[in-house]
Amino acid sequence: MYCRNCGKEINEHAQVCIHCGFGVGTGNTYCPNCGASVPQGAEYCVNCGTRLKGTFHASYYGKPQKSKTVAAILAFLLGGLGIHNFYLGYTNIGIYQILLSLCCGLGYIWALVDFVRILTGDISTDADGVPLKAEF
Repeated sequence: MYCRNCGKEINEHAQVCIHCGFGVGTGNTYCPNCGASVPQGAEYCVNCGTRLKGTFHASYYGKPQKSKTVAAILAFLLGGLGIHNFYLGYTNIGIYQILLSLCCGLGYIWALVDFVRILTGDISTDADGVPLKAEF
């Protein structure tokens, strides 16, 4: 993870950046996921697609990032059972997807849509708002 203020790499359990002294998650100059410089007021990082505004908050920094690759593979292989949603922490959505698959088979279409959304970055955070780690 990277400091939002100075862009230097910092420990995932840090509360303060040891390079600039800013609190983790404060600042808006660099992407916390890849460390790339971001334009003032940008909502998404143009380098990795991480959402910079809204759900991402400093309190989520202590939580490990889930893998975008793992989420995409789970959506492709076991998506009809909603396994990728359970992995990302969306338990209720996962349950609905299992029910749709068992009742009428529509969960598999939903899984294909989610697979594409993960690959394109439309699904870029887990249920806690922590950005997915881009490992493609």
